[in-house]
Order: sequence, then structure tokens, then C-alpha cells
Amino acid sequence: MTDHWDDDFDFDDDLPEVEQPEFDQPDIPDTSVEADLQDDTPWDEPDFPEIADVADPEPVAVDDTVFPPSLDVGELPEPVDGFPWIDPGTLGAADPSGFSAPVEAVRADELAAYAGVDLPEGADPWTVLAADEDPATSALARWWTPGEQ
Repeated sequence: MTDHWDDDFDFDDDLPEVEQPEFDQPDIPDTSVEADLQDDTPWDEPDFPEIADVADPEPVAVDDTVFPPSLDVGELPEPVDGFPWIDPGTLGAADPSGFSAPVEAVRADELAAYAGVDLPEGADPWTVLAADEDPATSALARWWTPGEQ
């Protein structure tokens, strides 16, 4: 991988100095906080109470009798009707063709009612819906046009 600085670019070139024009600034009073403070401002140290040295706390002994001992019931018995959650036979046979959702045909008047479009008499409803200015309506009409699925 090459670095973009691998070219013969020399940083030590003498560049001409740019002269900055001096602008006349109006007399603006100094409103900073430092301007309000003077070095001779009296300062009273607050009286803080003495803090006693605190030793590290003693470690607390853990009492193991707080929790009861674990309960050992031995081997669990098998349910009378078996373990259905691990028996794949209880789920039924798998469909070898895979899952295919049932497709119900959509009628043009249903899509027009959903989209709030008035269909003109004598015109092909799918063509009218596919040419609608609403992108969702036109996309659905193109998708559901009979023979295009």
C-alpha cells in the first residue's frame, strides 16, 4: 500500500509571506470576568472542619448459612406422554416443496378503494392505477396486474 505522501513533495519550500491588513477596531470596553477582578481583591479562606483520619473498614465475613443448601432430587422422571419439545415427529412431516404462502388475487376496485382513486368508466383499471401519481399505488398496481405476477 502506498502512502499519499510518497511523491516528491517538499515541505521545506520557501513560501512567500502573506501580509495581513490591519483593521481599525473600535474601542470596545473589556467586559471579561478577569477585567472585573483586581489583584488586590481581598480573599477570605473558608473555614473547613478538620477531617479525622478514617481507617480502612474491616473485611466482613461471609456467612454461608444465608442460603439453603442446593436441593438434589436425583434423576427426573420421564413424563407419561414423552418429551414433546425434543421429539421432531410431533411437529408433523415437513413439506418437501418448501413453504409457499397462499396468494389471493387482488381486484382493481379493492386497490382503487384503498388508494382513494376514482376509476373512470370504460378504462382499464390496472392501467389507470399503474399511471397514478402516488408511487405506492402505481407500484402495487404494476405488481398485481393480472398476467404480470
